[in-house]
Amino acid sequence: MAIKKVANAFEDMIDAKRMLREVRLMRQFNHPNVVKLYDIMEPPYIEDFEDLYIVTELMSTDLQKILYSKTKLTGEQMQYLLYQLLAGMNYINSASVLHRDLKPSNLLIDIQTCSLQICDFGLARGTMGQKDKIDDTPSSGGAMPAAEQEYTEYVVTRWYRAPEIMLGFHAYDQAIDMWSIGCIFSEMLLLQPIFPGNDYIHQLKLIVKLLGRPPKDDLWFVSNQNAMKFMLELPGFKAQSLRSRFPTTNDDALNLLASMLVFNPRKRMSIRKALEHKYVEEFRELGLEQDAEFQVKIDDVEKIKLDKKSLQKMLYSEIRAFHRQVPGLKSRIRLSATT
Repeated sequence: MAIKKVANAFEDMIDAKRMLREVRLMRQFNHPNVVKLYDIMEPPYIEDFEDLYIVTELMSTDLQKILYSKTKLTGEQMQYLLYQLLAGMNYINSASVLHRDLKPSNLLIDIQTCSLQICDFGLARGTMGQKDKIDDTPSSGGAMPAAEQEYTEYVVTRWYRAPEIMLGFHAYDQAIDMWSIGCIFSEMLLLQPIFPGNDYIHQLKLIVKLLGRPPKDDLWFVSNQNAMKFMLELPGFKAQSLRSRFPTTNDDALNLLASMLVFNPRKRMSIRKALEHKYVEEFRELGLEQDAEFQVKIDDVEKIKLDKKSLQKMLYSEIRAFHRQVPGLKSRIRLSATT
């Protein structure tokens, strides 16, 4: 087991809110490819609640460390890891949750079994029950009402950030997670990030240089005039052949990658479709591809006041709820904490 101690958990209100969000999600998720919450130490009294102790399964490393170590992944290992990432994210998205921070360091790996678990839900958001893609009707302009589906653009480490986020679109959906998966997959193949931008502008230029400048119709999500002007004034790059960037990669892998790294989120492959792709078919386990049987609601987390007392109360309630889910756990935690 791995024990994560968060000392002075309420010293920074933003970090405390992220911990609340993460605990809320982790205590409900139950999938082999999503990090499992085994235990949270319950403080005796809410007034004494300062430090947080979270117990999860111990995984030997993460994908970031593997990619930049002497260990080289085989083709089969890449296929299996990608399949597990897709299966885990299908489950998460089906629970009406966007991860919003997928990157190699957030993918835990057990070296012995080549098993993968998705972790770090501090930036995750609920989709307010909207499981389908954004409405594509002319009357809506491609966006849902702002009150229902607007999110912040300050998410996802830049190199794995979807173009619609960088161009200021706030009604994004599950397609942003698929873009991140495509960036991770390309990094597994290249052993280096595919779009290592220094800032937003450089990041977008790198994307356009490889994928080509998108036609105006594919920029339907850009409402900011300056952002649209910037995109239309970029050099008219034509899409490069992925084969030139990935000369030794097999055709099935390139076909899947090309369907993931699509500028227009409406044309980007869905995670469900990716699970059916030939590249990962030999590793498919239908039991891993089941949707979640619940919808996670974390909207109230976003509305909470950023003060210590409110956050203490909500996080304490989450810990109590977790202990009610696992009868007999409370006494074992306190016993282990005092030994």
